[in-house]
Amino acid sequence: NFKEPLKDYLEKTGQIDSEGSKLTTNTEASGRYHSDWLNFMYPRLFLARSLLRDDGVIFVSIDDHEVHNLRKIMDEIFGEENFVGQLIVKSNPRGSQESFGISAEHEYVLCYAKGESGIYSIVGYERGEEDAEFTFIGENGKKARLLGLRKRGGDWRRSDRPDMYYPFYVNPVTQKVSLERNPEHSIEVYPVRPDGEESRWTWGEQTAVSRMRELIAKEIKRNGKTVFDVYRIDYLENEEGIRKRKKLKSILEDKELNYQHARQYFKILFGTSELFDFPKPPELIRKLMGALDENDYLILDFFAGSGTTGQAVWDLNKEDGGNRKVILVNLDEEVQDENIKKEFPTVADICIERLKRVSEKYKKEEKGKLTKSDQDLGFKVFRLDKSNFNLKDEFEISEEEDVEELKKKYL
Repeated sequence: NFKEPLKDYLEKTGQIDSEGSKLTTNTEASGRYHSDWLNFMYPRLFLARSLLRDDGVIFVSIDDHEVHNLRKIMDEIFGEENFVGQLIVKSNPRGSQESFGISAEHEYVLCYAKGESGIYSIVGYERGEEDAEFTFIGENGKKARLLGLRKRGGDWRRSDRPDMYYPFYVNPVTQKVSLERNPEHSIEVYPVRPDGEESRWTWGEQTAVSRMRELIAKEIKRNGKTVFDVYRIDYLENEEGIRKRKKLKSILEDKELNYQHARQYFKILFGTSELFDFPKPPELIRKLMGALDENDYLILDFFAGSGTTGQAVWDLNKEDGGNRKVILVNLDEEVQDENIKKEFPTVADICIERLKRVSEKYKKEEKGKLTKSDQDLGFKVFRLDKSNFNLKDEFEISEEEDVEELKKKYL
C-alpha cells in the first residue's frame, strides 16, 4: 500500500526517523504524489521486463487512482506496440460505500508483452464441453456451434465487397448447400439483412468451394416468412481432437472473480474470512494463466499478498496436468489488526500459512483417489539477508571518494 508504506521501508530510505516522524511530505495533495508513485513503480517494472523471457507477458492489477499513469510508464518500458489489453474486473459487486460520487465496482488488469512473440502467447482458454455456444451436433456426432456466414459488422454492404455477393442453393430436406442450382439444391439464398438491404458473405466463392462441407442452411423467420440462411459449422475440437480456444474478454464479471468470493477461501482454510481485506480470487489468476499457450512456465508475483497466485498455480496444474512453477515475493509488512497479529505478525506469515494449509488440504484429497497424481505441492521459503549496502553511511569510504556522488550512484 503506497499510501501507508512500511515503517521499516520509510526509515531505511530516510523518509521517517526512528521515532516514526516524517522527514518528507508526500500527501495526495502534494504535487510530488504521482511523481513519487511513479518513482516507486518504475524500477520494479523495468526489472520485470528484464526478467521476462522473450515470449513472456505481464499482468498488472490496479484501481482507478494511478491506472492512467501506469499506462504511460508501461508504454515507455514495454513499448506501446506491446500493449495487449486493459481488462475490467468486477471485483466489488456491492460497490464502494462512499456517500457521494460514483460507487466503484471494478478494478483493472493491464496486460503487456515483452515483444511480438509474447502477444501471440495469449491464445485464450480452452473451451469446455458445457460451453453454451456448442449445442449443434454435426454428422460425426461432435459438438459444434453455428456461425452466420453473412457478414454482420464492419464492411458488411454489398458495395464494400461486390465479389462476395453471390447465391447459395439449398436442399430443403438435407439442409446442405451448393453453389450450383440443381433438382436437389433448388432454393436460392443471397446474403440479405432482415431489413432487405443487400449484404455480403464472409467467404469468397473459392473459399466456399474448398470448405463446402463446413456449411449448412437453417430455416429462420424473417418478416413473418420462413426463409433459409447459411451458416458455418464450427466444431469444438479440430481434426486432431484439440479443443478450440476462447479469447480472453476485456470485461470479466463472473461472480467467482470478486473479493467476497475470494474471502470464502479463508473461511474454509482458517475458519474466518476476516484475515485479509481484499484478497484476489484464485479464479482470476487461473483465468489469466489459462489464456497462455503453454502449461509449463515460471510465474513471478512481485506483490504476493495472501498467496493467491500460489494457490492458483496449484489449482491449474491439478486441472490440466501442467507443470507451472511460481515465485512469490512479499515484503515483511506488519499486519495492522492486533488480534490477527498475535498469530501472524506479517502479511508474509499469512501467505506462508495459507500455502501450507492448501497443500495439506490437497494432499488429503489425493489420498482418497484411486489414481494418484505426481503433482508437487511443496514450496520453499527464503528470507532476504542484510544488504551489503545501506543508506546510513555505516561502511567506510576512502578519502579519494566523493561521498555525495556515491550516494547518488547507489540511491
